[in-house]
Amino acid sequence: MSTSTVIEGLRYTFPGAEAPVLDGVSFQVSEGTTTAVLGPSGVGKSTLLRLIAGLLPAEAGRVDVPQSEDGVPVAMVFQDPRLLPWMTVRENLEFALEAAGVPAGHRRARWEPLLASVGLAETARLRPGALSGGMAQRVGVVRALSLNPRLLLLDEPFGAVDPLLRAQLQSALVRLLTERSTTAVLVTHDVQEAAVVADRVLVLGGRPSRVVAEQRIELPHPRDGLSSAVAAKARAIRGALEACAPA
Repeated sequence: MSTSTVIEGLRYTFPGAEAPVLDGVSFQVSEGTTTAVLGPSGVGKSTLLRLIAGLLPAEAGRVDVPQSEDGVPVAMVFQDPRLLPWMTVRENLEFALEAAGVPAGHRRARWEPLLASVGLAETARLRPGALSGGMAQRVGVVRALSLNPRLLLLDEPFGAVDPLLRAQLQSALVRLLTERSTTAVLVTHDVQEAAVVADRVLVLGGRPSRVVAEQRIELPHPRDGLSSAVAAKARAIRGALEACAPA
């Protein structure tokens, strides 16, 4: 049985549109690796994630995610962490685990070590309004990972934070993904982020959109975002983006 996630021939048209935004999108994500998806605004990057997650119905194609014995097939981290404001951090995390069918006696062991690992152990009793944007986004990542997904989808999770904090959050994400051997697909507009976090970069382009370029990043983790090796990869990714940009 394959341990890779397979996306094959996905097509999607927005309601009322005459032509699909995505058509013939195909790629595989090997177990334990992170694939970043980049492309111009409006190319359908976030739509692709929602198709993979099953939040939108594909008109054609298939998504095969390996089954998880003790978790969910797919979990998603959105641009906004979407924490319920009337619940504490702990209640938000346990609510998600309850919805996934995790028994009450097993929930704390799922989220507590993760929360501590991102430096937020003391926030468990706080409500989201008491958290900074970066803290709330880390809670969103913890919530998704506590579900033990076979595939983690991340939709520009750090796009709204300042550059210094973004670098710290990227490092924390890479560490968590590596420790847990989690398979991930990251949508980002940040070339540097892709070069630091991902093992492979896919570029979407064309009308309708499809995968038009691929860059592999065979550098060990953790990566220094200021290193010459990462800078070279970022230039290669930027070149691939520019090559497929509309005239």
